[in-house]
Amino acid sequence: MENVKTTNVAVYIDYENIHKTLTKSNTNVLRKGFFEKLRAWCATNNKRIVQTRVYCNFDNDDLYQSHHQTTLQNYGVETIHTSNQGKNYADLKISIDVLTSMYSNNNIDEFIIVSNDKDMIPLLNSIRANKRNVCVITAGEDYNRSI
Repeated sequence: MENVKTTNVAVYIDYENIHKTLTKSNTNVLRKGFFEKLRAWCATNNKRIVQTRVYCNFDNDDLYQSHHQTTLQNYGVETIHTSNQGKNYADLKISIDVLTSMYSNNNIDEFIIVSNDKDMIPLLNSIRANKRNVCVITAGEDYNRSI
């Protein structure tokens, strides 16, 4: 019997960025079954999700009216509300939280970043420089190719 190592992963999602991209094609993360697919993919690839966080201004009308924050919390996802903090606040908060986790938690082997934003490139480089694995998930065709 082969002993397969399980990798612990932390997932950080620029939810507002992904939501805006998918809205252009009249869909969203929840309708796409993203969390179910992510869990299944991780299970198939011996990855244990130890943390999932989404960052978003849930006061945006479409997100607020459709109760996205509550639905995400029902999935067991930690929601970080970024209302009225400025355009790049979510990017900065994700970067700070990932770096804090990377430096304080040796239990996380891999970081999964879900974003279409090239502002994540310095974060991705820092994760790699610290000898951690990183995976980037983008949505639709409207993402920056440099990530």
